[in-house]
Amino acid sequence: MKFKLFLLAAITGAAVAPNAALAQEYGPDDASSINVTRELDEEVDEELEDEKLSWDFRLTNEFHSFDNLDLRPFDPDEISPQEIEQFDDRQMFGYTSVSAGVAYDVLDDTTFNFGGVLSGMWGNDQVGSATDFQTPIYVYDLSVDWTAVDTGTFQLSTTLGRQGYAIGGVSDDYFFKDIVDGVSLNVDMGMAGRLRLMFDVFGEAGRPENVDFADFIGANAQTTNNFDGDTDVYRYGGVYEMLDIVDGFDLRAFGYGSYIGAARAGQLDDTTSTGTDISAQGQLANFADEDYTFMFGARANYTLVADAFELGLMAEFARSQGIDRKNTNLGLYDVNTNGNAYGAAANLFTDLGAVDVEGRLRFFRADGNNYTEQDGLLFNHGFVSMKGSEIGGINMERYAGWHPTSYVSGFKGIFDNPQDIDRKAGTMLVRAGAGFTFVDKIRLDLDGWFYQDTSETNFDVARAPEIDTPFGIGQPDLEAQERLGKTLGYELNAALTYIANDALSLYGIGGIFLPGEFYEIEIERAAGTALGAPNGDADELADFWVVSGGATLAF
Repeated sequence: MKFKLFLLAAITGAAVAPNAALAQEYGPDDASSINVTRELDEEVDEELEDEKLSWDFRLTNEFHSFDNLDLRPFDPDEISPQEIEQFDDRQMFGYTSVSAGVAYDVLDDTTFNFGGVLSGMWGNDQVGSATDFQTPIYVYDLSVDWTAVDTGTFQLSTTLGRQGYAIGGVSDDYFFKDIVDGVSLNVDMGMAGRLRLMFDVFGEAGRPENVDFADFIGANAQTTNNFDGDTDVYRYGGVYEMLDIVDGFDLRAFGYGSYIGAARAGQLDDTTSTGTDISAQGQLANFADEDYTFMFGARANYTLVADAFELGLMAEFARSQGIDRKNTNLGLYDVNTNGNAYGAAANLFTDLGAVDVEGRLRFFRADGNNYTEQDGLLFNHGFVSMKGSEIGGINMERYAGWHPTSYVSGFKGIFDNPQDIDRKAGTMLVRAGAGFTFVDKIRLDLDGWFYQDTSETNFDVARAPEIDTPFGIGQPDLEAQERLGKTLGYELNAALTYIANDALSLYGIGGIFLPGEFYEIEIERAAGTALGAPNGDADELADFWVVSGGATLAF
């Protein structure tokens, strides 16, 4: 019980949301600019283990300043309303968040879990005001743990309700790491390994009409009727774990699937779902597309603990396959979800006496979109994950909300937007960083990331004016393909933390994103929100910078 509670506490908090989405599509972001949560071992003090009630608490206050998230500069001497609207995005703001988690052993084999976050901007009594989810509190855990069988060498347990889920073996899991609403089943077979299965109602776009009790529960105000009840998005699957096969070596094999039902635009934003393309979002018929995608792969970890250092290594591979059906009568193609993703990581920790040193390396690559040579239309999303971690530091993770893959979305179906500011698309990244802790009081972290787009096209963009595009696809979409495969840019972060005591940390962080060739090419707004260099002039691109400071109390 304690381990689960601490695990959720370590990843939970409230972030300032860059855009509207379903509540479930938010993984619980770290509440602070940097991870200041103390490491907690799975083994817990016996005295704490005997307690029926365990809890955690976290309070964060931060102030932020940033500019050029859109990578376009603003001239203060320019008073044109159009220039101000397009280029002025500088902001300064503060916010507060408090998160709390509770676990209570109702019986020896049954535990109740609850975790929630309350947050808000500073000023105007915004703390505690309703969020995009029409509630002031984001609930990240509301579940029951039940151990059905425990013989000492074999254990069968389940978790029912809202809960955190990840494949495991790495902190930044780009394949699957999210909050799920459903059930997980854990089978621990001792030396034979452990099997963790899950079923998740990821998206529920329908709201029952004429059902009395549904008028009194939390539900979307916008309804999605008809479709013969086919209005849900499901995720399901599991992971088989062999832990400590040999000393320090772990192996995980996993497989997941997703069925994408119907959804209509207008629930929380105006984005349409890929689950109803054939019926034009329900305007022409009342059936869903029956889209689906699968993901399967493996991850291996090795940890070497020596007298002078600790070394951790990780390698991973996954493949996705499936189909996102389109209205081929309009000239579109059914879009596959066929692609590969792979990565590796290395972490080194050593204690030099007064200074602890940590080095970290991370590589990841996921296949991106593919477009036809003859007409420039999309025919493959590339690798599609089940929704994992975001990438980068304070710039591209906390602010831009980048994901290195397309992924299954509870509302949008297949979420794939390589041309937007909040990019979710095939990406290659390389990260290198180091952390230094001085006399257990002061920590300095330096990190850098390199990003590159991995989409491919054989279409000659000079032919864009000649193409008779299907409805919904325009010349700007074809011309934007000139960007594909190019360097996205570089991100640099520096963070300084003062550990005041076991509960309180104060910190400051600065970050800058230097845009690459991808954004030197300007696109029209119809093709995406990341417009790029004004007039295609690379010298006019602006660096995106962030400065933040705050304090976190965790106990």
